[in-house]
Amino acid sequence: MNILIDELPNEINGIPIRTDFSAMVLFELMLADPSISNENKIVLALNYLYKKPVSDLKKAVDGLLWYYSCGKPVSEKSISSPSGPVKRAYDFEVDAPMIYAAFMQAYNLDLNNDKLHWWKFCALFQALPDDCRISKIMGYRTMDCSKLKGEEKKFYEEQQNKYKLTPLGIEKLSLTAAEQLTKDRVKARFAEAEKWKQGEKIL
Repeated sequence: MNILIDELPNEINGIPIRTDFSAMVLFELMLADPSISNENKIVLALNYLYKKPVSDLKKAVDGLLWYYSCGKPVSEKSISSPSGPVKRAYDFEVDAPMIYAAFMQAYNLDLNNDKLHWWKFCALFQALPDDCRISKIMGYRTMDCSKLKGEEKKFYEEQQNKYKLTPLGIEKLSLTAAEQLTKDRVKARFAEAEKWKQGEKIL
């Protein structure tokens, strides 16, 4: 899908979705919350995204990951490498003020009021100018220091330690995680979602 010429998705497998970026921000924050069980993270994530109950749970999880990755295929290889999890460049909780300020500085967009499609938000986020503070910090976090030496190496290692983030844990929603949806407790939770059809709010 080409963001320049194609209409951005507002449904997945015929089910309407919440397109505002805040749903996926909540998704990421929820993934990093150790107080929420893996099974509940999946249920919450699907409820964040889909406006109606889903029947095919595996398709729903696949659709969530597809949408989250802006239409790019997601595999476990892309999530982690032999050396460990991919370095996190940002955190929507820790970096919220800097991300907000960067969008105001670069685009004059008020993220507290402007409801951007998640894919638009990601495109703009990736293109933030280098002079934004969050861009500099993301650069520190993802810098490969292995080939650096002397004071330069020391500087970047200090910055990485200063701004270090814990692994996000998106691997919790790999295809293996979809199998967990068959557990009785999660099945019961999705049965509850049928109440949505009568206009009752779940979660």
